[in-house]
Amino acid sequence: MTYEMISIIIAVVGVVVGVVNKKTLWGRCVIALSLIIMGMSVAIYSVGTILEGNDKAKETVSPAGIAVGGTSIEETSVPAATDFPTKAVETVSPPPTDPPIKKVNLLGLSSYASNYAHIRENRSDNLDNQYKKVLTGDDGDWIAYWLAGQYSRFKGTFFIQASSKNAKSVYRFEVWGDDQLLFESPDITQGFIPDQFDINVQGVNALKIIFVLKKGSEWSEVIGIGDPTLE
Repeated sequence: MTYEMISIIIAVVGVVVGVVNKKTLWGRCVIALSLIIMGMSVAIYSVGTILEGNDKAKETVSPAGIAVGGTSIEETSVPAATDFPTKAVETVSPPPTDPPIKKVNLLGLSSYASNYAHIRENRSDNLDNQYKKVLTGDDGDWIAYWLAGQYSRFKGTFFIQASSKNAKSVYRFEVWGDDQLLFESPDITQGFIPDQFDINVQGVNALKIIFVLKKGSEWSEVIGIGDPTLE
């Protein structure tokens, strides 16, 4: 029991005693004094209650932390995202790759010299295989291209053209590079099965192709070289 409650009880008792003896002077004095004590006690009790409530409210949340059961728990600072150590990202380089192969159709280039050799379009061989561009010629016809050493392989298909599949003459063609014989085809005649060639032209500047009649009478444009390419 608090001091204020005791004072109020005493004041109440004093008022009761004073009322009983109110006809006497001292009884009236006891009543007045008891009322004064009771009023002061009530006022003190009320003020104390208000102040106690404010203190509890302050303890609920304080700048220093959170109060739990009268004990203040300090706030724990959380490091920012940038405070955490970061693992360096390893850069993996892609494996080296070979440069793309430069591939061109020889017959799409400009020749620097020729002797009656011809470039025909959309021709077929004796087995009806189709070619966009065909190099052909008769005995002694030739054509030359300047490669400037930019290519390493010369490839293509050689055959009897469909228009001359019944020819019995025997033809060949030769490929020269810088005045050196690089390739000589087998005999090409009636019934020949289309074949392919792959010639090393590494470092070659001047490439020359010659058509040769090996046997029999001459027919016009018997053999052909279909879509020859440089790589």
